Amino acid sequence: MTKSVQDFYKYSRKTLSLLVAMIMFFLAFSCQKSPTISSFQNEEDDRLIADFIATHALSPSGEIVTEGQTGSIPLSDTVTRVGEIHIVPLKQGTGVTPSTKDRVDVTYRGYFLHNLNLFEEKREIEKVWISGAIEGIQKALMAMKTPSDSDNAASKAWIIIPSRLGWGADEMTSPVVPANTSLLYYMELHSISTIDNK
Repeated sequence: MTKSVQDFYKYSRKTLSLLVAMIMFFLAFSCQKSPTISSFQNEEDDRLIADFIATHALSPSGEIVTEGQTGSIPLSDTVTRVGEIHIVPLKQGTGVTPSTKDRVDVTYRGYFLHNLNLFEEKREIEKVWISGAIEGIQKALMAMKTPSDSDNAASKAWIIIPSRLGWGADEMTSPVVPANTSLLYYMELHSISTIDNK
């Protein structure tokens, strides 16, 4: 082999070694988990919810009000975290806990958490399949109990839902709720519906 061919092979091996090292370096750093838009949104949701709980209270009539109003109880004293949602129980039933397969009788009001604007309200009993509700409502209903047979009053709670368990980041999911919007619901669970053929 001539000297020029030997030099070429020697140079090629060094170049190849350098190229492999660069690829390994690139792969090592590209495989690390980088922050995504959804992780930033999750942090924003969590911050908004923490601020909301810190600055709001429960009035004697069970409404959410700005903290400091006479007779109100700070939300931080009444809220319970259930997974990724927060529940402020007002009246807990002693009956049955619904499952994802159940259809329930509910009345409710839905608000945007950041400004408390009402976007949805059902004053008449609505029959809702739990599996068809947004994930935050599913989790809340499965954390509540129906009223006992002797008590006709509904179970009642306020529910704070991060956007990831509401309508999420997709603008097309809801015609009313903007993408990445955390929610506040007032929920009354009346009963588990009997399934008829209607």
